[in-house]
Amino acid sequence: MSTDVHPPLDDRERSLMCWLAIRTICAQTGEGEQAIADVLDEFAADGLVAIYRNGTDAYLCVRDGEGEDHVIVHCERDWLSWMAHRPTGAPAMN
Repeated sequence: MSTDVHPPLDDRERSLMCWLAIRTICAQTGEGEQAIADVLDEFAADGLVAIYRNGTDAYLCVRDGEGEDHVIVHCERDWLSWMAHRPTGAPAMN
């Protein structure tokens, strides 16, 4: 039995990854945010969306019909934590 030594993402970090996935897919398809969110919700209900993480990175992946995972969002964990927890209204750094 293996022990997971990497801390899980918190709710704000997971929410940010989901928002980034929605925005990424919107930019690629031209579809609206709600339409993409609804599709991702359906995929998640079917077990086709997963967030993986290690000590330095986090990935939101969607599994296709052949069982292959495709990375939609990749974030360094330090950046993800900083962005998810920065004060409201604080300027984002590019």
